[in-house]
Amino acid sequence: HSRSVFEAWYRCAEDAARVIGNTIHPRRWFLCFDELRSANSCAACRARGMDMAHLIGDCLARQREIVRKVSPDAVCYVWGDMLDPNHNGVACYYNCRGSFADAWRGVPKDVTVVCWNGLSSDRSLKFFSEHGFRTLAAAYYDEKPPFEHSRRWRDLVRRTEGARGILYTTWRQDYRDLPAFVKMVNDAKDGQ
Repeated sequence: HSRSVFEAWYRCAEDAARVIGNTIHPRRWFLCFDELRSANSCAACRARGMDMAHLIGDCLARQREIVRKVSPDAVCYVWGDMLDPNHNGVACYYNCRGSFADAWRGVPKDVTVVCWNGLSSDRSLKFFSEHGFRTLAAAYYDEKPPFEHSRRWRDLVRRTEGARGILYTTWRQDYRDLPAFVKMVNDAKDGQ
């Protein structure tokens, strides 16, 4: 039964990816994975007999395969919180059964990890870099110029191997600050 539940979910994901791919032909895809609150708690997950880290790695690898069937050259991204030992990728998290520790090990290295925890941004970027992943820093979060928090992310990205850039992340769908944000990101002087 558990296998059929997962296979049905994957078939739905394949159908959705095919529609998206055939309609808008994206080159970049964000995989479905963030702030899990009750993972591995249903009978279907438990019946798979996998620990949390392997279950998560398997799920992300399957999502990537689904995207690649539709768009072979796609660049895939995933929020890093549940994979990051400096963030939510820990032994005990909310109502989840099992540990998220080491879940990052099952993630294909060509998936770019998007780090968003400002409290451990330096440790997070460094962790994924040291383990061979490319990263993006999710910054902004509707802060106003002079973007002190985002400047810190910018400077970390510049110093971190494998860090590819900064994502303008808005909760309010407000893009009025985007030009000023881009200017700040491209500023050649650190601390400016």
